[in-house]
Amino acid sequence: LDTVSVMTAPVDEHSTPPTLLKNNKFAEPFSMFVEMYGLPSGKGYDPTMLVAVTYTLLFGLMFADLGQGLVISIAGMLIWKLTKNKLGAILARVGIASAVFGFIFGSVFGFEELLNPVFYAMGFEEKPFEVMHSINTVLYGAIAIGIFFIIMTIIVNICIGLKQKDYERALFSNNGLAGLVFFVAVVGALVGGILLKLDFITPAYIICLIVIPALLMFFREPLGAILAHKRLEKVSLGDYIASNFFEVFEFALSFATNTLSFVRVGGFILSH
Repeated sequence: LDTVSVMTAPVDEHSTPPTLLKNNKFAEPFSMFVEMYGLPSGKGYDPTMLVAVTYTLLFGLMFADLGQGLVISIAGMLIWKLTKNKLGAILARVGIASAVFGFIFGSVFGFEELLNPVFYAMGFEEKPFEVMHSINTVLYGAIAIGIFFIIMTIIVNICIGLKQKDYERALFSNNGLAGLVFFVAVVGALVGGILLKLDFITPAYIICLIVIPALLMFFREPLGAILAHKRLEKVSLGDYIASNFFEVFEFALSFATNTLSFVRVGGFILSH
């Protein structure tokens, strides 16, 4: 009988095992976007499904038109069938989302009243959502979508950090638990205190939910080192205070800019 010898490959600490992304049929084409930025490690998180859902929904919102969406979807299907190009499969999916939101907004090839008889026949007095009569709702809704996405991605980052036992990342970073509490508290203060005129912002609220999380982000490196039982590199106190002060300020600024950047989603809805 023939014999087979099995030999264990030597372990190389400096080599990285290859990563194969494996997703369901809906999300699989969007792996091309993930691969553009780099493949996650074996212990990391595959964001393909998250990218697929968010990309499809946002594209559908910003390019909402029943007729144009169906054209894009059909063109994408043809590209995929003829060339097997993943971009064609992506177009097929986002085109359907465009058609769905286009139907809700009552838009067909730019004609905003063409579907009104359909809505009347369905029992509606008007189209489900009149974009140009609800400009503030569109813009505020776009910011709300941004807030939801930011919170969701921070939670994903916390889970990854805990899985990898990177406590500085999971608990004390701007994308960790401290950053999450800080961001939600500031958003709550702005929405509740300014827009809704709710009187719940007290000194205890500011200290516990804004100041303390900011301090945790400021001292994230030594706190993470303590939990990980690692020795912290020696730096001068002045350099540490200066660099971390500006980093925490940058964290707060990035929260604001990233949130407000979602206004462009509403802008695309209105312009389209």
